[in-house]
Amino acid sequence: MTHRWLRLSIELLAGIPVAMMIIFIGVVVGYFLTHLLPATHFNLRVLGLSVYQISRQGRSIRGQLNAKSAQELSLFCSLAIVLVSESCYTIWHPRIQHKF
Repeated sequence: MTHRWLRLSIELLAGIPVAMMIIFIGVVVGYFLTHLLPATHFNLRVLGLSVYQISRQGRSIRGQLNAKSAQELSLFCSLAIVLVSESCYTIWHPRIQHKF
């Protein structure tokens, strides 16, 4: 029983760095596109959630994180990792049924 809870807690905590990497890559690409193109506004959307907003005012470029959307993305990534890993665990380790 304790192995199951340990496995679930590791899977849930693994979703946070995954979401952070998704946001990081999106923000880097967003700043690159904002510098490259003459856009005044860039809205980073991941799975329909507006996670990060970049705006240009003159020569300065500023960004703002939408914390609620980032939390929702972290929750989604955590649940997706739990579903995938538990499905794989169930396939690779089937329960043994005893006949009584």
